[in-house]
Amino acid sequence: MEERKINFKKNDDNTPVLDPDGMLYEKLTEKQKKINERISLLLYMLKEGSLKEGTKEALLELFHKNAIDILNELGYEDSLNKKYNEYIQEIRSLNHENRELRKQLGMKVSNEDARERLKLITESFDEWWHNEGTGNIDEIIFDRYKMTATLRGSIFPSSREKEIKNQVEMLKKKGFDVSSVTNYGHHLTASEKNFNMLKELFKSAFPHSDIDEINTATYLGGESREEYVYVITKIIVNFNNLDDIKITEP
Repeated sequence: MEERKINFKKNDDNTPVLDPDGMLYEKLTEKQKKINERISLLLYMLKEGSLKEGTKEALLELFHKNAIDILNELGYEDSLNKKYNEYIQEIRSLNHENRELRKQLGMKVSNEDARERLKLITESFDEWWHNEGTGNIDEIIFDRYKMTATLRGSIFPSSREKEIKNQVEMLKKKGFDVSSVTNYGHHLTASEKNFNMLKELFKSAFPHSDIDEINTATYLGGESREEYVYVITKIIVNFNNLDDIKITEP
């Protein structure tokens, strides 16, 4: 039996951590803000004597989740996030296995199966809209017949400048018209070209979908920031067949 050697040179790795577009910094500072909020609330409630076990568990769970996200974003793997990631994967795999087993046995899908399925559908659509549109979603609602997504014509919150720039460039490369609005960031332009492109985009990706409504508004903006620009504020889309939304099973 040999002694295990301790790696004392771990901190001597001079490989730079690259973040050329600043997106990693933006994500990490957002996670840090959430962690600070949770811990500050926990300490305040503890000091005031109002902290309950249930609240403590909920706040620490959120703290733990954001801490794991930071480790994952930095590509750092240790027992903390490795165990958590394996746990999440195990839950999703188990849910998938149980769904398949119920299908084989002719059993009904459970509420938990349905919840997980809707979560996967929502995440998949969110990723699609980020890759194909503004990446900005107001809300997604499921009813007994369909899914309705209310999408914003604006591109991200105004504080995330680098992500806005990348999204604007992506949309322009796809052929969309994008307008700058004073104090309200960038929006899809309310042009006939954009209306037709959006209609074609949704029909090609989701054959059973239809755009129910496109809301528009006029704001000051443009290059001079003093001219009026006509922009899209919201796009309301109905999805009449959820099988159109492709999801990746665990």
